[in-house]
Amino acid sequence: MEESIITLQLRVKGSLIGMVDLMASPYRNLSDDEVSLLEKFGMQFAATHKNFLKYEELKQEVKDYKY
Repeated sequence: MEESIITLQLRVKGSLIGMVDLMASPYRNLSDDEVSLLEKFGMQFAATHKNFLKYEELKQEVKDYKY
């Protein structure tokens, strides 16, 4: 059984922060538009993840400052 597989690189400002492997159903090729959409999803996920980490860091700094 063959599958369409794509690996998305999750990057923030050029730095690789992770990778995601996606598989489509057997005997189905991903169109250029689908690949483009997945790449945009990867970029958005990476930016959201970076913002989350920064938020957690700032939250800890505030907590440490209060005590």
